[in-house]
Amino acid sequence: MTATLRLTRPFRLADLVWPYQIVLDGKGVGEIASRETVQIPTAAGVHTLQIRSHHVVNRRLGFTSPTITIEVRDNEAADFVCQPSTFIKALPRWIKCVTGERTQWIAIERVSTRDP
Repeated sequence: MTATLRLTRPFRLADLVWPYQIVLDGKGVGEIASRETVQIPTAAGVHTLQIRSHHVVNRRLGFTSPTITIEVRDNEAADFVCQPSTFIKALPRWIKCVTGERTQWIAIERVSTRDP
């Protein structure tokens, strides 16, 4: 029983340089750069998904997305988009992240589900 997660990272000037780490069920399973789509094979079932940036701010690594719980069925492909805030929203979110709330920098959204 296998499924596929497809993650797309569109271009955003606010976070262009750093690759994002893809964390599935608490383990790093790959990276995604700006303007890239990656496919991650996984077992069907319930999983957690988080995206982490490689920023170093205040001597601490990374801004992240919130951890989301996803469910994928056998032979299913689930598509997600991960991206930082738009330029207009970037500064207030960056200030929140620097002052302690690091899980609001990257948004991750499920956009569709289909057969692989």
